[in-house]
Amino acid sequence: MIADRHYDIGNDLFELMLGKSMAYTCGYWLRAADLDAAQEAKFDLICRKLGLHAGMTVLDIGCGYGGFMKYATDKYGITATGVTVSREQADLGRIICAGLPVEIKLQDYRDLSGTFARIVAVGVLEHVGYKNYRNFMQVARRCMADDGLFLLHTIGKELSTTTTADPFMTKYLFPGGNMPSIAQIGAAVEKSFVMEDWHLIGPDYDKTLMAWFENFDSGWDQLKAKYASFDHNSFHWIERHQGIDCIKSTHFWILLSSSALMLAWGFPAIILRTLSHSSFDAFFARMRWALWHPVHFSINVVISLSCCFMNCFSSFV
Repeated sequence: MIADRHYDIGNDLFELMLGKSMAYTCGYWLRAADLDAAQEAKFDLICRKLGLHAGMTVLDIGCGYGGFMKYATDKYGITATGVTVSREQADLGRIICAGLPVEIKLQDYRDLSGTFARIVAVGVLEHVGYKNYRNFMQVARRCMADDGLFLLHTIGKELSTTTTADPFMTKYLFPGGNMPSIAQIGAAVEKSFVMEDWHLIGPDYDKTLMAWFENFDSGWDQLKAKYASFDHNSFHWIERHQGIDCIKSTHFWILLSSSALMLAWGFPAIILRTLSHSSFDAFFARMRWALWHPVHFSINVVISLSCCFMNCFSSFV
């Protein structure tokens, strides 16, 4: 339903609105001056969080137009497989990624198979529905190598609910959409993944929305003949409602690893993963900070060692 009523309404609209990245998710604006730079910064930070390098296999669940896969194959030399339920996205994505080691499938995530070193899901969990969060995570775990990583990017909210988005959002934007809470995500990943990193980028969504709307508004004359049934003023109201809604929500980047790896390696896994996902400079900078904050450092060591020793013990029981 979401593909028919939203993503498949016309690629010309999305090409005009989204910019050259064709990314239909929140950008990363820390040092970006415009939408294209913000989306590229997001792609690169995802690649670095995942520790991508040449030869890795990557699964992109809800790949959209393939923008992330194009960037990651160009810059990091990976091989990518993406799935989407939108025929329009799949057709245009194959054109965008032509000549690259990228395969885009028109497929439901529940039908996924194979094993991948890394998995990324950017802006898809909002469409899954609260009843399916656990199943979504189990599918991701099934497709991820034991030493793999899974990065999940989603809009989130403070309170756990079992209802879909408000009536306006349901009618005009995302039919059946629902934003997960921290608690709901935590319950869904339990016994399947270990959380490695949690990154909030909620304020960046406002800048992204405004950039999309500026592109749409300035290009309306190119679209109005085809979309004559839409009142241009209604798009102003949709934009305003989206802006209000983003104040009530946030964005999560969650990096997950296999709980099986943690149980198998225990304490050494903590050290290796810390060093593999941070530069040595950053690692020693954190250590220097810890020496100036002995209480904070002690508390973290106690908690970490307790968890690690428990994991080591459980792996031998």
